[in-house]
Amino acid sequence: RVECSSMAGHGDGRTSNLAVQLAPQAEAGLCSGDAREARFSYEAPAPVAYPPVVECIRRNLFRAFLFIVFAGTAVWVAIDWHVLLSDKTQKRNSIGLPVDLVPLIKLLSVPLVCLLFTWFHVWLALQMMFFPIKFVGLPMRPIVPACLGLPINGWQGIVPRKAGIMARRACEQMIGNIVTVEEFMDRIDPQHFFEALEDLMGGLCFQVLERIMLKRLPSVWAALPESVQSELKFKVLEDTKKSFGTALLELRTNINSILDLKEMAIETFVNNPRMMVEMFRSVAVEELAFIQRVAAVMGFLLGLVQVVLYLLLKDMPGTDYIMLPVSGLIIGYLTNWLALKMTFRPVWPHRFCGGRVNFQGVFLKRQKEASEK
Repeated sequence: RVECSSMAGHGDGRTSNLAVQLAPQAEAGLCSGDAREARFSYEAPAPVAYPPVVECIRRNLFRAFLFIVFAGTAVWVAIDWHVLLSDKTQKRNSIGLPVDLVPLIKLLSVPLVCLLFTWFHVWLALQMMFFPIKFVGLPMRPIVPACLGLPINGWQGIVPRKAGIMARRACEQMIGNIVTVEEFMDRIDPQHFFEALEDLMGGLCFQVLERIMLKRLPSVWAALPESVQSELKFKVLEDTKKSFGTALLELRTNINSILDLKEMAIETFVNNPRMMVEMFRSVAVEELAFIQRVAAVMGFLLGLVQVVLYLLLKDMPGTDYIMLPVSGLIIGYLTNWLALKMTFRPVWPHRFCGGRVNFQGVFLKRQKEASEK
């Protein structure tokens, strides 16, 4: 369906939503025949269902991972605490904890803190991609150094701030490459199109007729009874309907010289950046969640690596001061890089285990669903 809005009345701002049902074609999709086959030959492999138990585990794998990590750490600390409390020779610190328990808690907290920190900073980065919609800062006008490319006096979501660039790139890829304006026009059913516009066209035709009569023959128009005026209205509407097919045919023939659909779409996104944000978030909702989960898992694994490195290098001077910032930089960069790579790579499917396991970019696995949205 193609949705648009038209203005009616004498500049009174009333809008009428128009839903135009595109006519079904014998060929599948917007393209037809050989043209479509030449441009789009890839067909996504059909997914193979997992056994119910495996599917349940797969859907709850991240929750299970979080439970095992935090519950396992708590059980480990509780067991050691109990063992150390039963040791009468064990010294205690000022708050009553066994002295040997404190270093263990510090080491076990490192992967947990890495998990939470990485999860949070990736979530925050994704939020900053989309929000705020309008610039927030002082002064209210963003100051963007050319060398940095980011505002230094506040923040605006990257997507709404670059709405024009992103909209242009998206439209250039879709309009003319995936689908052309002519293909849209070829699928419009004149009968249904006019029926959808009938109320609007009737009102506009009658207003034009009334305006002309009041200007040219005001006394004649005033003398006509309402039934005759209504009959004239329907007559004008009927004549308009007869000429509509010819007008639509001419519109189809000269559509590119009459309508610049690409620029209209770009202008719409630029004037309404919230629409672009909602489009991104609705289409990529699963991928955004995937990026956060991968970041959390990678943060935990790299936290374990950090613990091992600390145990190996703890006798070196300055380890406590160098390890944290360096590991934070590496963990943050590597987790983001890996999550984004797994979202879009590999491009082509690599199937294992009878087709049940598909090693392919997460977004590309859902390309049909994403395209429909």
